[in-house]
Amino acid sequence: LSIFRDSRDNLWLGLDNGIDYIQLESPFTTLGPASGIDGTGYAAVFHQNKLILGTNQGLFERNQNKNRGLEFQKIPGLNGQVWCLDSHNERLLIGHHNGLFSFEKGQITKISPDAGVWKLIRLSSNPDYLIAGTYTGLSLYHFSESNQNWEFIKQLEGFDESARVLEEDKDGNIWVSHVYKGLYKISLDLQNFEISSVKFYNSNNGLPDDLRINVGKIREEVVFATPKGIYRYETASDSFLAHESFTEIIGADVVVD
Repeated sequence: LSIFRDSRDNLWLGLDNGIDYIQLESPFTTLGPASGIDGTGYAAVFHQNKLILGTNQGLFERNQNKNRGLEFQKIPGLNGQVWCLDSHNERLLIGHHNGLFSFEKGQITKISPDAGVWKLIRLSSNPDYLIAGTYTGLSLYHFSESNQNWEFIKQLEGFDESARVLEEDKDGNIWVSHVYKGLYKISLDLQNFEISSVKFYNSNNGLPDDLRINVGKIREEVVFATPKGIYRYETASDSFLAHESFTEIIGADVVVD
Protein backbone atom coordinates (compact mmCIF):
# COMPACT_ATOMS: atom_id res chain seq x y z
CA LEU A 1 0.00 0.00 0.00
CA SER A 2 2.98 2.27 0.53
CA ILE A 3 6.72 2.23 -0.08
CA PHE A 4 9.57 4.34 1.26
CA ARG A 5 13.31 4.35 0.56
CA ASP A 6 15.38 5.40 3.57
CA SER A 7 18.73 7.22 3.73
CA ARG A 8 20.61 3.91 3.45
CA ASP A 9 18.76 2.89 0.25
CA ASN A 10 16.73 0.19 1.98
CA LEU A 11 12.97 -0.20 1.51
CA TRP A 12 10.05 0.02 3.96
CA LEU A 13 6.77 -1.44 2.75
CA GLY A 14 3.31 -0.77 4.18
CA LEU A 15 1.23 -3.94 3.77
CA ASP A 16 -2.32 -5.04 4.58
CA ASN A 17 -1.00 -7.04 7.52
CA GLY A 18 1.85 -4.87 8.81
CA ILE A 19 5.23 -3.46 7.79
CA ASP A 20 8.08 -5.18 5.93
CA TYR A 21 11.70 -4.06 5.72
CA ILE A 22 13.83 -5.00 2.69
CA GLN A 23 17.56 -4.52 3.26
CA LEU A 24 18.68 -3.93 -0.32
CA GLU A 25 22.18 -2.87 0.76
CA SER A 26 22.88 -5.98 2.85
CA PRO A 27 26.18 -7.68 1.94
CA PHE A 28 24.70 -11.03 2.97
CA THR A 29 22.63 -13.50 0.96
CA THR A 30 20.96 -16.59 2.40
CA LEU A 31 21.76 -19.75 0.44
CA GLY A 32 19.66 -22.87 0.85
CA PRO A 33 17.38 -25.30 -0.99
CA ALA A 34 16.15 -22.57 -3.33
CA SER A 35 19.78 -22.18 -4.48
CA GLY A 36 20.25 -25.92 -4.99
CA ILE A 37 22.06 -26.51 -1.68
CA ASP A 38 21.00 -29.35 0.58
CA GLY A 39 21.94 -29.57 4.26
CA THR A 40 23.73 -27.42 6.83
CA GLY A 41 26.80 -25.48 5.66
CA TYR A 42 30.20 -26.17 7.24
CA ALA A 43 32.88 -25.11 4.74
CA ALA A 44 33.50 -22.97 1.66
CA VAL A 45 36.47 -22.41 -0.64
CA PHE A 46 37.35 -20.84 -3.99
CA HIS A 47 39.06 -23.53 -6.05
CA GLN A 48 40.16 -22.95 -9.64
CA ASN A 49 37.85 -19.92 -9.87
CA LYS A 50 34.87 -21.93 -8.62
CA LEU A 51 32.99 -21.45 -5.36
CA ILE A 52 32.60 -24.84 -3.68
CA LEU A 53 30.54 -25.41 -0.53
CA GLY A 54 30.58 -28.32 1.91
CA THR A 55 27.49 -29.31 3.91
CA ASN A 56 26.43 -32.31 5.98
CA GLN A 57 25.06 -33.75 2.73
CA GLY A 58 28.14 -33.45 0.51
CA LEU A 59 29.76 -31.00 -1.93
CA PHE A 60 28.13 -28.31 -4.05
CA GLU A 61 29.59 -26.03 -6.72
CA ARG A 62 28.23 -22.85 -8.22
CA ASN A 63 26.66 -23.17 -11.63
CA GLN A 64 29.09 -21.54 -14.04
CA ASN A 65 26.32 -20.12 -16.21
CA LYS A 66 26.47 -16.48 -15.13
CA ASN A 67 22.85 -15.96 -16.10
CA ARG A 68 21.73 -18.45 -13.43
CA GLY A 69 22.74 -16.27 -10.46
CA LEU A 70 23.47 -18.00 -7.15
CA GLU A 71 22.53 -21.51 -8.23
CA PHE A 72 24.51 -24.54 -7.11
CA GLN A 73 24.66 -28.15 -8.18
CA LYS A 74 25.82 -31.18 -6.21
CA ILE A 75 29.19 -32.72 -7.05
CA PRO A 76 28.64 -36.48 -7.44
CA GLY A 77 30.75 -39.10 -5.71
CA LEU A 78 30.76 -37.96 -2.09
CA ASN A 79 27.80 -37.90 0.29
CA GLY A 80 27.59 -37.09 3.97
CA GLN A 81 29.33 -34.75 6.39
CA VAL A 82 32.01 -32.41 5.00
CA TRP A 83 33.98 -30.66 7.77
CA CYS A 84 36.59 -28.63 5.87
CA LEU A 85 37.76 -27.67 2.38
CA ASP A 86 41.27 -26.59 1.39
CA SER A 87 42.81 -25.85 -1.98
CA HIS A 88 46.45 -27.01 -2.09
CA ASN A 89 48.72 -27.52 -5.11
CA GLU A 90 45.82 -27.17 -7.54
CA ARG A 91 43.89 -29.94 -5.78
CA LEU A 92 40.85 -29.60 -3.58
CA LEU A 93 41.21 -31.47 -0.30
CA ILE A 94 38.05 -32.48 1.54
CA GLY A 95 37.99 -33.23 5.25
CA HIS A 96 35.08 -35.63 5.61
CA HIS A 97 33.46 -37.88 8.21
CA ASN A 98 34.98 -40.84 6.36
CA GLY A 99 38.49 -39.42 6.00
CA LEU A 100 40.46 -37.18 3.65
CA PHE A 101 39.54 -36.99 -0.03
CA SER A 102 40.95 -35.13 -3.04
CA PHE A 103 38.96 -33.70 -5.92
CA GLU A 104 40.47 -33.13 -9.35
CA LYS A 105 38.99 -33.03 -12.83
CA GLY A 106 35.63 -34.18 -11.58
CA GLN A 107 37.04 -37.20 -9.75
CA ILE A 108 36.91 -37.76 -5.97
CA THR A 109 39.60 -40.01 -4.49
CA LYS A 110 40.11 -41.12 -0.91
CA ILE A 111 43.70 -40.58 0.23
CA SER A 112 43.64 -41.56 3.90
CA PRO A 113 42.51 -44.27 6.30
CA ASP A 114 41.51 -41.70 8.93
CA ALA A 115 38.07 -42.17 10.43
CA GLY A 116 37.25 -38.48 10.16
CA VAL A 117 39.11 -35.24 9.38
CA TRP A 118 38.11 -32.02 11.11
CA LYS A 119 40.71 -29.59 9.82
CA LEU A 120 43.89 -29.30 7.72
CA ILE A 121 46.98 -27.19 8.38
CA ARG A 122 49.71 -26.76 5.77
CA LEU A 123 52.89 -26.34 7.80
CA SER A 124 54.48 -22.93 7.26
CA SER A 125 57.90 -24.35 8.14
CA ASN A 126 57.57 -27.01 5.43
CA PRO A 127 54.66 -26.43 2.99
CA ASP A 128 55.05 -29.91 1.50
CA TYR A 129 53.55 -31.32 4.70
CA LEU A 130 50.00 -31.22 6.01
CA ILE A 131 48.75 -31.91 9.51
CA ALA A 132 45.19 -33.20 9.72
CA GLY A 133 43.20 -32.85 12.91
CA THR A 134 41.11 -36.02 13.14
CA TYR A 135 38.61 -37.72 15.40
CA THR A 136 41.48 -39.60 17.08
CA GLY A 137 44.47 -37.24 16.99
CA LEU A 138 46.80 -35.90 14.31
CA SER A 139 47.84 -37.37 10.97
CA LEU A 140 50.70 -36.36 8.68
CA TYR A 141 50.56 -36.01 4.87
CA HIS A 142 53.23 -35.23 2.28
CA PHE A 143 52.89 -33.82 -1.22
CA SER A 144 54.46 -36.18 -3.77
CA GLU A 145 56.05 -34.35 -6.71
CA SER A 146 56.10 -37.55 -8.76
CA ASN A 147 52.39 -38.28 -8.29
CA GLN A 148 51.38 -34.63 -7.94
CA ASN A 149 49.12 -35.61 -5.09
CA TRP A 150 48.97 -35.61 -1.29
CA GLU A 151 49.89 -38.92 0.32
CA PHE A 152 49.12 -40.23 3.79
CA ILE A 153 52.26 -40.89 5.86
CA LYS A 154 50.98 -41.98 9.27
CA GLN A 155 48.85 -41.16 12.26
CA LEU A 156 51.18 -39.56 14.77
CA GLU A 157 51.55 -41.52 17.99
CA GLY A 158 51.49 -39.81 21.37
CA PHE A 159 48.29 -37.79 21.03
CA ASP A 160 44.90 -39.45 20.60
CA GLU A 161 42.41 -36.71 21.51
CA SER A 162 39.86 -35.38 19.03
CA ALA A 163 41.61 -32.46 17.28
CA ARG A 164 38.88 -30.28 15.85
CA VAL A 165 40.30 -26.85 16.77
CA LEU A 166 44.02 -26.39 16.04
CA GLU A 167 46.56 -23.86 14.76
CA GLU A 168 50.31 -23.71 14.04
CA ASP A 169 52.34 -20.98 15.76
CA LYS A 170 55.41 -19.16 14.40
CA ASP A 171 57.71 -21.73 16.04
CA GLY A 172 56.03 -24.67 14.31
CA ASN A 173 54.14 -25.89 17.39
CA ILE A 174 50.62 -27.22 16.93
CA TRP A 175 48.10 -25.94 19.46
CA VAL A 176 45.02 -28.11 19.94
CA SER A 177 42.02 -26.97 21.93
CA HIS A 178 39.72 -29.54 23.52
CA VAL A 179 36.61 -27.78 24.81
CA TYR A 180 36.04 -30.24 27.67
CA LYS A 181 39.65 -30.87 28.70
CA GLY A 182 41.90 -27.91 27.99
CA LEU A 183 44.75 -26.88 25.73
CA TYR A 184 47.67 -28.86 24.27
CA LYS A 185 50.95 -27.70 22.70
CA ILE A 186 52.42 -30.32 20.38
CA SER A 187 55.95 -30.18 18.98
CA LEU A 188 56.75 -32.13 15.81
CA ASP A 189 59.83 -33.97 14.60
CA LEU A 190 59.29 -34.06 10.83
CA GLN A 191 62.60 -35.79 10.15
CA ASN A 192 61.37 -38.85 11.99
CA PHE A 193 57.66 -38.32 11.29
CA GLU A 194 56.73 -38.20 14.95
CA ILE A 195 55.57 -36.07 17.85
CA SER A 196 58.51 -34.98 19.98
CA SER A 197 56.51 -33.58 22.92
CA VAL A 198 53.00 -32.88 24.18
CA LYS A 199 52.29 -30.39 26.96
CA PHE A 200 48.92 -29.74 28.59
CA TYR A 201 47.86 -26.26 29.80
CA ASN A 202 45.04 -25.03 32.01
CA SER A 203 44.41 -22.43 34.73
CA ASN A 204 47.66 -23.45 36.46
CA ASN A 205 49.48 -21.81 33.53
CA GLY A 206 47.77 -18.42 33.58
CA LEU A 207 44.58 -19.23 31.69
CA PRO A 208 41.45 -17.90 33.40
CA ASP A 209 39.63 -21.25 33.22
CA ASP A 210 40.29 -24.94 32.57
CA LEU A 211 37.53 -25.33 29.96
CA ARG A 212 36.15 -23.49 26.93
CA ILE A 213 39.59 -22.41 25.70
CA ASN A 214 39.69 -21.96 21.93
CA VAL A 215 42.67 -21.29 19.70
CA GLY A 216 42.64 -19.24 16.49
CA LYS A 217 44.73 -16.95 14.31
CA ILE A 218 44.33 -13.21 13.82
CA ARG A 219 46.75 -11.60 11.36
CA GLU A 220 49.03 -14.66 11.61
CA GLU A 221 49.19 -14.43 15.42
CA VAL A 222 47.94 -17.41 17.43
CA VAL A 223 45.54 -16.20 20.12
CA PHE A 224 43.39 -17.94 22.70
CA ALA A 225 39.72 -17.16 23.29
CA THR A 226 38.55 -17.75 26.85
CA PRO A 227 35.50 -17.10 29.07
CA LYS A 228 37.36 -13.99 30.26
CA GLY A 229 38.78 -12.33 27.16
CA ILE A 230 41.55 -13.10 24.68
CA TYR A 231 44.94 -14.38 25.85
CA ARG A 232 48.38 -14.84 24.31
CA TYR A 233 51.16 -17.32 25.03
CA GLU A 234 54.49 -16.04 26.34
CA THR A 235 57.35 -18.37 25.44
CA ALA A 236 59.83 -17.04 28.01
CA SER A 237 57.59 -17.84 30.97
CA ASP A 238 55.77 -20.74 29.31
CA SER A 239 52.48 -19.25 30.47
CA PHE A 240 49.50 -17.21 29.30
CA LEU A 241 48.74 -13.51 29.69
CA ALA A 242 45.76 -11.37 28.78
CA HIS A 243 46.33 -10.01 25.27
CA GLU A 244 46.87 -6.29 25.75
CA SER A 245 45.66 -5.15 22.32
CA PHE A 246 42.42 -7.12 22.35
CA THR A 247 41.72 -6.35 26.00
CA GLU A 248 41.91 -2.67 25.11
CA ILE A 249 39.36 -3.21 22.34
CA ILE A 250 36.83 -5.60 23.90
CA GLY A 251 37.68 -5.35 27.60
CA ALA A 252 38.58 -7.99 30.18
CA ASP A 253 36.25 -10.68 31.58
CA VAL A 254 34.36 -10.88 28.29
CA VAL A 255 33.25 -14.33 27.14
CA VAL A 256 34.95 -15.03 23.80
CA ASP A 257 34.13 -18.19 21.85
